[in-house]
This record gives sequence, C-alpha cells and structure tokens, in this order.
Amino acid sequence: MPNPPKIRLLQHEREADRKRNSGRVLKSVLGDGVVRQLWSRTDSNITCEWPDNCAVLWISDEAQALSADDCYEELVVIDGTWQEARKIINKTPQLSEVKKVYLPLSITEQSAGIRRNQIEGGLSTAEVIAKVFLLLGYEELASRITRQFNTFTKALRAGLPYDDQSKT
Repeated sequence: MPNPPKIRLLQHEREADRKRNSGRVLKSVLGDGVVRQLWSRTDSNITCEWPDNCAVLWISDEAQALSADDCYEELVVIDGTWQEARKIINKTPQLSEVKKVYLPLSITEQSAGIRRNQIEGGLSTAEVIAKVFLLLGYEELASRITRQFNTFTKALRAGLPYDDQSKT
C-alpha cells in the first residue's frame, strides 16, 4: 500500500490559538505527515507549490466524492470555523486551480460537536482526516487519530488542557 497522503492544514490565522482546534490532534499523531500553513485575511496569497496529485477537501459543485481507489500525494484541509473556511476558499485564488474532493455523506454521519453552531454533517478537522484515512484503507492511522481525538474531547469537556506534545 502506498504512503498515506500528506495533510496540509490551511489554517485560518485565528484558529492556531483556539483551544478547540483539533488540528493539534493530527500533528501529535502524524508528526511530519502534517504541515500547517497559516492563512491571513490581509494576505491571502499562498506561497507553495501544489503537487500534481493534490486535492482540497471541500464540498462544492465541482467537487468529486473521495473513494477508496483515490491516491493523493497531498490533501489540503481548510482548518477554521465553517465561516472562516468559506472565506479561505473564496478569497484564495490558488485554491481554484486544485481539484476538490469531498467525503460521501454516509461517512460524515456523526460528529463530536466540539463547537457551537456546528453545521449539520460538519466534522472537526481531526474527525475528517480520521474518516479520510479509514476510507483510503489506512485503518491503523484512522484509529490512532480517533483515539487521540477522544482524549482531546474528554479534556475539553472536563475543562482540562490538552497536551498534544506539538508546538509547531
């Protein structure tokens, strides 16, 4: 089986310091398999080269359903609130050049609901990637992310800090 896709978290500038940011879970489990890239509303130019075999995980009219047969070198995941994520998609011209994929609805049925005003079927960043890896056949990685995400949500609900061991 090929290596799992690298995850590029295109992270809204406000998201980095939020205690409910589940992107930290991904970094703690996947290490160098996750790259965080901050997005700023005052400078929405992204300075990176997209690999040829790259996709943005996003629901849109032009998006295609992700399938178990897909093999991407990199997946770009928008990390922020749903409102912030829409801004990132709409105000970042470089993203229009990248293929869009989405998780089939049957996969997005349950969410831990770690934020208020969650949209129906909306998942946190860590939940999405766990489901993506499960769909693509990386069950062990999906399981590790899910276990770490459960630790993260328990800490949040108990009002305790989440020690993710990653400050990058």
